[in-house]
Amino acid sequence: MRALIRDLRTKLFYGPAWQWTAKREAACDFRSTFRALAFAEDNRLHGVEVVLTFGRPEKDVTVGPDLQGRSPRFLSFGF
Repeated sequence: MRALIRDLRTKLFYGPAWQWTAKREAACDFRSTFRALAFAEDNRLHGVEVVLTFGRPEKDVTVGPDLQGRSPRFLSFGF
């Protein structure tokens, strides 16, 4: 499993060195939902979601931006 950050508007993935990429293979792997959410919060990334990948796009699981049941600490960027 890989945990990626994707921009909701552009659908680009967060990549190395503050670059955004269309290639999921080139995206930064945060290895867990918690790490991806913490990175997004710490770096004030707005309008993003976490995508958990399992080898094939049809198996992806998306987390966010639903506010229901989320900790208030994530409200600043939509989680």
